[in-house]
Amino acid sequence: MKVTCRNKRAGCLANHNDRNFDIQKADHIDISKSINNIYGNIYEDEGLKFKDVELKYYKEQYGERIKHINETYIKARHKERCMTIEKYYIKHPPEETILQIGTMTDNINPEIFKDCVMEYLKQLEKYNSNCHVLDWAIHVDEKSPHAHIRKCWDYINENGDLAISKENALEKLGISRVDEHLPQGRRNNRTVAFDTMMREKWTEIVEARGFTIERKTERELNPEREDMDIHQFKEQKLKENLEIIREYQVKVQELENKITEQDSQKREIETRAEAERIEKEREFQNTVVQLNQLIIEQQKQIKMLEQEIQRNKHKSKDEEIEL
Repeated sequence: MKVTCRNKRAGCLANHNDRNFDIQKADHIDISKSINNIYGNIYEDEGLKFKDVELKYYKEQYGERIKHINETYIKARHKERCMTIEKYYIKHPPEETILQIGTMTDNINPEIFKDCVMEYLKQLEKYNSNCHVLDWAIHVDEKSPHAHIRKCWDYINENGDLAISKENALEKLGISRVDEHLPQGRRNNRTVAFDTMMREKWTEIVEARGFTIERKTERELNPEREDMDIHQFKEQKLKENLEIIREYQVKVQELENKITEQDSQKREIETRAEAERIEKEREFQNTVVQLNQLIIEQQKQIKMLEQEIQRNKHKSKDEEIEL
């Protein structure tokens, strides 16, 4: 028999878990058994819908974080990027864990399954300083009993805000990467290490209730290694480690390319700004020159008028003398 313990984010809907939809249209649900489903949430309030629970928690815990994000956007003159609780919730949704024993044909006793899930939730409580179970549901009204556990991971960031990040939360909890001697990558991080540990914990919980669970051996997971000697095995392991390093190098190169591009854009902006400054300064100097020429021309005209006035005065005096 196999067990299921997997996490996902995209596509998870809280209203499916608390049956907050028209289940009459759901062919896969046996409505007569829905009364036996079990639901719980962080506020221990049966009247709250799961999505309302999650939005309330996000508002209470991450309101300051969202406020500071929006202040940064406004300061950068990007008010259109400001976030609401709903937008932050969509961008950083809760993580959902799905638990199951066997398959649809194994006829697992619902009471035993509930007992296993409650034990798993107790194990998660050990990490509740950074891992918060928002709501959970045990469904016994479908083909096979299974559970949905929705939780969020957070930590205090460098600005003193409570921010959502599973990897950073696990670091605060002291969880190590799969292999601390190798750089962090898609297969070598704290999330992979923790999820593997919790899958093993779920398996142990189920086994403790008398189930025999299939555990894949190294050879089953990697059948191509079956005929390897120790030297070939080490060579294969080295290749895998080199692949992890190459992935890391690709990420570093992508980051360097991004920085180079940003530097290029910055220089282009600075060059354009300097050209505009020089052009404006040239226009200003030309305007000053034109104004000075205009002033000189006006002064010449004033002087000519004064001379004309003086000549007219002398002419008038001469005429008076003749008379």
